Amino acid sequence: MSIVTNPTTTSNVTQGSTNKPAGTATTTTGAQATGANGQATETAKSSASLGKTFDDFLTLLTVQLKNQDPLSPMDSAQFTSQLVGFAGVEQSIAQNDKLAKMLAYNQSQELLNASGYIGKTVEAETDKIVLKDDEAAKFSVTMDGKAQNTIIAIRNSSGQTVRTLNMTLDAGNHQMQWDGKTNEGQDAPSGVYSLAVTATDERGDTVNAKTFGISKVTDVKQDPDNGTLLSMSGATVTLGKVVRIVQGTVTTTAAPPPAGGGNT
Repeated sequence: MSIVTNPTTTSNVTQGSTNKPAGTATTTTGAQATGANGQATETAKSSASLGKTFDDFLTLLTVQLKNQDPLSPMDSAQFTSQLVGFAGVEQSIAQNDKLAKMLAYNQSQELLNASGYIGKTVEAETDKIVLKDDEAAKFSVTMDGKAQNTIIAIRNSSGQTVRTLNMTLDAGNHQMQWDGKTNEGQDAPSGVYSLAVTATDERGDTVNAKTFGISKVTDVKQDPDNGTLLSMSGATVTLGKVVRIVQGTVTTTAAPPPAGGGNT
């Protein structure tokens, strides 16, 4: 069993800045409300287009009224219906503009709230783990049932398996750490690795498993497609994937030593 303590990190939130003084973690907003700004731009374009279309409609309507047949006047109900339709479109565009502004505000607030994660160790659902020169890669695996045969493949960025862990795991969550040793007993380079779990019970039936990374949050940012993202020392997860904020220490079980031989 090994005990991992959380170092203390001073954090600050900067607007549109990525300068990082020594010992300080920062959040970069950049285009933090890119999605909302894009919607606002589209709303402005729609408003301008509606204004031009409405002017054209009034011009055409005036010409029609001037040149209508006195013996067969145009139906005023149609004019009223068209005017009401234009008014409804204008109200919808105005409503979209307000919603875009609300979305931009909510994104800013979410980013600000997420900045509280900086410097804290969190556990988040992901297949990514982070190996550092001075720190083992920590992760956890949650089993739906007892797995008599569990194979955890740790793969590098190229998809090659650098370490294979074979063990028996009971149902529940199991917190572990990888010391960075490859199957040949060599030290793997620091970086982000991925986990792939294959588990079967004593009858050979598949046991479902989920993997979680455990690492310190070093940065938060707003993504127009995925919302607020947390960088866990290089492995990126969405805010909604965080399942636990570690207070104090994390107790993990060391992975079995390399058995030797080639990669699998």
